Amino acid sequence: MVSSICIAQSADGPFGLWKGMTYQQVKSIDNDVKEFGDNVYIITKVPKPHKEFEAYMVLIYKDNGLCKIVAMGLDTTTNGYGSQIKSIYTHIQESLTKKYGSCEEIDMLYPGSIWDEPDDWMMSLLKTERYLTSLWSIDNGNTLSNSIKAIELDTHARNSSTGYLTLTYEFDNFHEVSAKLEAEEEDSF
Repeated sequence: MVSSICIAQSADGPFGLWKGMTYQQVKSIDNDVKEFGDNVYIITKVPKPHKEFEAYMVLIYKDNGLCKIVAMGLDTTTNGYGSQIKSIYTHIQESLTKKYGSCEEIDMLYPGSIWDEPDDWMMSLLKTERYLTSLWSIDNGNTLSNSIKAIELDTHARNSSTGYLTLTYEFDNFHEVSAKLEAEEEDSF
């Protein structure tokens, strides 16, 4: 009975992953797991891949298992207006909205930025003076499934003509893990 529950979770979770997965369970999906840092791993194979994402950073902590997924988007060549990256962002945002309901979108340029012309969009993103982000969370009234507490879709720039997206899922065990990691860091003093 327990294994059928895990299989059901895996079929419905983001990219076919689910809260609490162990390192061994992730490794059984992608034998080429790369360690990125303490408790953080990079995988490139998932049960339910999406064509816009090439790698998945996962936070797996001891007893809590998988608590966070960051899907890393493909590099996209775009113009100074960010047209191509905005188009992909909008498509993914619409798909997520169909599944999870309306989002809170943050589309802003910091006041005083010199990158304020429409064709400076990518440069302002590169200089972290502009943000285009969508958020879904239980705290904001979204109905999220599979123990997901929050989802964030972000735009990023590698340079003035190349952008990519990240799509982050935090499960309801993430804050507990985050507190444990912070306590471990503070214990080093």
